Amino acid sequence: MEKNSYQYKTTADQETKKQSSLNNSLKEGALASVSAGIANNYFSAYAIALKSSTTFVGLITALPNLLGPLSQSITPKLMRSYSRKKIVLISVLVQTLMWLPMMGAGVMFLQGNAYAHPFLLGFLLLYTIFGSIAGPAWISWMGDMVDEHQRGAYFGLRGSLASLCTLLGVVIGGLALDFFKSQGTEVYAISGFFVLFGAGMLLRLLSLVWMKKQYEPTFKAEKTAYFSFWSFLKKIRKSNYGRFTLSVSITLLATNIAGPYFSLYMLRDLEFSYTQFMTLNTLTVLATFLSVRAWGKIGDKTGFVSILKLTGLLVILPPLLWFFTVFMSPAIAFFYLIPIFFLSGIGWAGFNLAAGNFLYDAVTPERRSICSAYSSILNGFGVVLGTLLGGFFINHMPTAGFNAIMIAALLSAIGRFFVNILISTHIQEVRPVQKELLYELRLNTAESIFNIFLFPYHFVSKHIKNGK
Repeated sequence: MEKNSYQYKTTADQETKKQSSLNNSLKEGALASVSAGIANNYFSAYAIALKSSTTFVGLITALPNLLGPLSQSITPKLMRSYSRKKIVLISVLVQTLMWLPMMGAGVMFLQGNAYAHPFLLGFLLLYTIFGSIAGPAWISWMGDMVDEHQRGAYFGLRGSLASLCTLLGVVIGGLALDFFKSQGTEVYAISGFFVLFGAGMLLRLLSLVWMKKQYEPTFKAEKTAYFSFWSFLKKIRKSNYGRFTLSVSITLLATNIAGPYFSLYMLRDLEFSYTQFMTLNTLTVLATFLSVRAWGKIGDKTGFVSILKLTGLLVILPPLLWFFTVFMSPAIAFFYLIPIFFLSGIGWAGFNLAAGNFLYDAVTPERRSICSAYSSILNGFGVVLGTLLGGFFINHMPTAGFNAIMIAALLSAIGRFFVNILISTHIQEVRPVQKELLYELRLNTAESIFNIFLFPYHFVSKHIKNGK
């Protein structure tokens, strides 16, 4: 479809509204991120506090990541009848209210109700579905408001601010949970989660006030822009964006062979306190805050495929390094994991930012919502399959005396390595880039793994501050 079918006009007044809306989006994102840090970040800890089994911990990762993306397939159809802004506002509002029954599951557990866990899972799925419905509409909406040459910089800034606010929420949440746990009873310990989830819910509701103030450019969803999921799958190997989607989904599959079980490993096997658990998660968020804006500015100049290639290398290392904790005492393992969490934060900050921005570069505006939805479905299948495979390996695989979760971590690293080869050889950049900067990045070399700690800041000071 030609881009002139994309129906809105740009005027000076609309540009002013867009800029004001982008500022409001920063405020909305900040409040939403504090909410996520306080509430979402501790959901797995909540499930563990309710004495969930390893299988259930896997389910609360797998099922939301299956049903959530599948629910996104209805969003492009909703966009034919309703504005993107309305879809996002209503979906996020209903999603946020789901915290109330999820807190109710804790009350049921304390009362000895055998249905507490399925009750929790059911409302977690509703929480995920409504949040997922908002996703493609929000992506399409934001894509219309951000200049294509500034996307990396803006989303990097938004991501950096969001990371800082998430960090604040994580710290507050960890300290609060340890305080309630120190009171010595199970009732107090679980009540701590109620306080966090209630605060997170109120902050998310407040963030909707800023979202409501945002301007939405005129948009008309064309029926001719629609294509089926089956059509998407048939062309996935022939299309550059299709190969990109396939690579990301396989990366998520490999990652989730071990990823969902690291919390269980830390809290159950290493017996970390909530403060230690919070500290390590804080380091990941801090690393994201320090690096994501630089990744965005670099991506605007070098293209986001180059960022995917480099960060694809970085995310291989953490699961490999996790394995050596099996030879350590919990006290030593805690300090050993500090740089690993920091490295992971840097790598995933760049990978996630690049994956999100490549959609804007590779897909025309009228098809962004449908491509986002279909990509999310494949990503969801990757997460689910990885989580189920990981759970099977952990429960049934011979471990030769080693911790089963750490064996899964090794398998995860091997899978990530092969996916990086796929990304490096089968995905092409679609925007004009500064090739001399690609050389400066020194992609696909072992040296890049070391330089990543210093390079983004060196690059920004050299090329951004000097206006080059």
